[in-house]
Amino acid sequence: MLMDTSQTELERSRFAYTVRVIDIRRMRPISNDLRRRIIETIQENEETQPEIAERFSVSLSFVEKLRHRFRVTGSYEAKPH
Repeated sequence: MLMDTSQTELERSRFAYTVRVIDIRRMRPISNDLRRRIIETIQENEETQPEIAERFSVSLSFVEKLRHRFRVTGSYEAKPH
C-alpha cells in the first residue's frame, strides 16, 4: 500500500515542528510562575498529569517530578545549581 506523498510530507513537517518546539523548550529553565500554575492545576485535581503537561507545553516527566518535589519539600522552585 502506497501512502499519499502529500500526507507523508505533512506528517514529516509536523514531526519536525514538534521536535523544534521541544528542543527550544528544553533549553530554557521553567519559570517559578509556570511551576506555581502547574502545581495549582494539579491541586485542583480536574485534569490528568498528561493533560496538564500538554496544556502547559512541558513534558509529562517534568509534571511528575514537580509534583513529587512539591509533596516532599513543599516547594515548587527549581533546585539551586
